[in-house]
Amino acid sequence: DKFHPEFDNAFASCCSMEEIWQQADVVSLHIPLTPDTRKMVNHDWLSKFSKEIILINTSRGETAHTEALVTGIKSRKLKGLALDVLENEKINSLTASQQVAFDFLAKQPNVLFTPHIAGWSHESYARISLVLGTKIMEFYNKTV
Repeated sequence: DKFHPEFDNAFASCCSMEEIWQQADVVSLHIPLTPDTRKMVNHDWLSKFSKEIILINTSRGETAHTEALVTGIKSRKLKGLALDVLENEKINSLTASQQVAFDFLAKQPNVLFTPHIAGWSHESYARISLVLGTKIMEFYNKTV
């Protein structure tokens, strides 16, 4: 992480991408969408891994190129894929090639889709419920 280059704790330690490409079994993306990260997960990036990996993307869909994910699954470079986000989040407006890629991935037993809920927690759900309840009460108090 270029924004926290000295980050280390009991659960994670800093390492280079070269170390990740050589040693990783699972890669979980938690990155913002920036010019540097847009389509970061592409054919070239996947080809650098020395072994099959499981890839989890809970960050932003556009950090991963869908065609590269399809190729990764087909070639077994990706032995598993979990996507909480898609390159095109508007599922009803996929391009023809995006639809073909999505349909292929959806049929694979080693691919999991979740409905963009990776950031949810009991606390965030409680907060959403509180805000929604407050807005409903405010609406009814104004109309009475």
